[in-house]
Amino acid sequence: MDYSGHNVNICRNLIEDEIFHKPELLQLFLHGLMKASHRKQMVDVNCGRKTVKVELQPGQWIYGRETTARELGQNPFSTYRRMKVITGNLKKWHMFKHTHFTVVTIYDWESYKPKKSTGAQVRAHPSAKKSTPIKQVVKTFKTMNKEEFKKTVYESGQECGLSIPQMKNFYQYWTEPGASGMMRFQYEKTWEIKRRMETFLRNDRKYGFTKNSDEERVTVKI
Repeated sequence: MDYSGHNVNICRNLIEDEIFHKPELLQLFLHGLMKASHRKQMVDVNCGRKTVKVELQPGQWIYGRETTARELGQNPFSTYRRMKVITGNLKKWHMFKHTHFTVVTIYDWESYKPKKSTGAQVRAHPSAKKSTPIKQVVKTFKTMNKEEFKKTVYESGQECGLSIPQMKNFYQYWTEPGASGMMRFQYEKTWEIKRRMETFLRNDRKYGFTKNSDEERVTVKI
């Protein structure tokens, strides 16, 4: 595969990620970004005595435990264990295993692609209304702390008609920490709390998870 002429975009908030603080894990993570295909293409993969053609989509690369470990100068077993951390605990990649090789898909690949230059930038008038980039909105819930999330739950819960017990159940479920210390809702690729609450209400009415779910719905002060 030809890697010349292609760049990847690394966000500064990587420094706050668990990966950044573990050198071998960071090495593997960056290795995957560099190996990923930037376009749909067919690649040759050696499978024992024969070579097969494999179609890769943008953001995919071929992982082999022995080959990847050799390229990184790591122990093969340790490399595989780190792959499980990135794909399992951190949910940044997905592995699809074939008989002789594994295709790795990088989630949110578009965020790693450099933004195309649109030429000279035009300075906006001070009175012009600033729009919030979509990426900024996505990152907001990724960096929320528990108190900020709790406030959002109560404010949106009142609008969606959740009772106090239902709000507590919703909050406790989505703030459960994972192995990396991130809360459950922060592992989601997208987050729109009102839609999540509507789904929660439907399931709660159907299965009765919350006792006294029809109790008083009052204004909660944060």
